[in-house]
Amino acid sequence: MAPLPPTGRDRLIAMLRAPDARDRLPIRIGGPTLQVGVTCEDGRWRLRRLVLDHDALTEFGRRQLAAGRGFFPDHANMFLMPIGEVLAEAGDLDAFCEALRRLAWDPGW
Repeated sequence: MAPLPPTGRDRLIAMLRAPDARDRLPIRIGGPTLQVGVTCEDGRWRLRRLVLDHDALTEFGRRQLAAGRGFFPDHANMFLMPIGEVLAEAGDLDAFCEALRRLAWDPGW
């Protein structure tokens, strides 16, 4: 898989304002690699660092190889979970988007 371009703050906010945004959560962003994700947990919107679930990735790889299928580094993206440090948080989408606007934005997001 080719490196990903950074999503950018404005594009992320547009994605979050889409009618189906909640259905697509978590939304993972970053470039050239995925780094952070947006969740809505217990009614609170959060931007969190992604953490690799090593055990799940290892088990997935074992099953893939046992079935004679490929197992590639890109598969790790499926196991990057937004459970790390909370970088921004708010109780509603408008306040969350405002928190994103105020956040020191990493150019790799």
